[in-house]
Amino acid sequence: MQDELRWFEAAAASPSACLKQWQAQGGQAVGCLPYYVPEELIWSAGLLPVRLWGASTTARRAGGWFPPYVCSLVQTDLELALAGVYQGLRAAVGAPVCDSLRCLSQNWRAAVPELPLLTYSQPQNRATDYGKAFLAGEYRRLWGQLCALTDHAPEEARLQEAIGLYNRSRAQRRRFTALAGRRGRWVTASERCAVLKAAGFADPREYTAHLTALNDRLEALPAGDGGRIPVVTSGILCDHPRILALLDELGFFVAADDVAAESRSFAVDAPEYGADGCAALAEQFAALDRDPLLWSGGTPGGFRPGDREAHLASLARRSGAKAVVILAQQFCDPEELLSPGAKAAVEAAGIPCLLLPVDQQVADPGQAATLLETLRDLLE
Repeated sequence: MQDELRWFEAAAASPSACLKQWQAQGGQAVGCLPYYVPEELIWSAGLLPVRLWGASTTARRAGGWFPPYVCSLVQTDLELALAGVYQGLRAAVGAPVCDSLRCLSQNWRAAVPELPLLTYSQPQNRATDYGKAFLAGEYRRLWGQLCALTDHAPEEARLQEAIGLYNRSRAQRRRFTALAGRRGRWVTASERCAVLKAAGFADPREYTAHLTALNDRLEALPAGDGGRIPVVTSGILCDHPRILALLDELGFFVAADDVAAESRSFAVDAPEYGADGCAALAEQFAALDRDPLLWSGGTPGGFRPGDREAHLASLARRSGAKAVVILAQQFCDPEELLSPGAKAAVEAAGIPCLLLPVDQQVADPGQAATLLETLRDLLE
């Protein structure tokens, strides 16, 4: 199992190595900005999807394009593009679902004209017939643009194959999080993150094969936490190196998560065996829920946060977690608006909840160490 884990750690730590390996085989790649980019469309166009979710770095060049109060995910994404880190990609793809991403989509075209940005719109009224029809049309338009990059004609059979491949990948990732959640003595928070993060950079066929093998080995090991403290994580990202190291050092492990870059991204499969792959992907997006960036009903343009809080409390109970850790992305308006209410609701359900501010531009969040140490002392 440790040998398998090393493969995921290497892929997660060096996306550029994954890209170079793919290009050495004659392949081309496209970057995927947050959130919920239909990677199946990219793969079926003959391109490797590579996730662009920022990094733990300082946004020096990007500071000339954004005010300092824009979330670090967006700032560091543009910083890496300006630094040439994304050289080798044919294009980037993204849906400006929030105000910061809308700014990024505009600034990107001016700041990095050499890397085309292909945008599409995700409807907030996504569960309605007209919302799904609109999104399917957006997907078809995007698919045509992607296929033009490789001179491929959009082929429904290739898209159906891609949907099947990614459904298998999502199933193995769900299997992994369930197994790791019951075997905290064997999988640390850092290792768990690496396994899930590697999906954003590796060939999905190779990734799924490695993950299936890892899951088989993990399943053969006895369950147990080895004295570690199970927690549920929630937020946009849980990949800050220092925070992961603190979770490991202080004896925590992730029993389950509600993280946009992790379980939210593979919670729902796309319907298979239909005649219209773009419509199937629209159905998949319509089924997503419990995300502060996605409207869940109520007044048009408003939030209905209760579903997410109930989900967090239920997830903690089902996984046996002793606490919930909400990693609140600083300067993300939806997250910062709803996180205090989520914390209060989880605590009202009798479950301790820590609200932990995170910023990718802060290399050593000393406040995180104090907060996590306090939570550990409370739970011991």
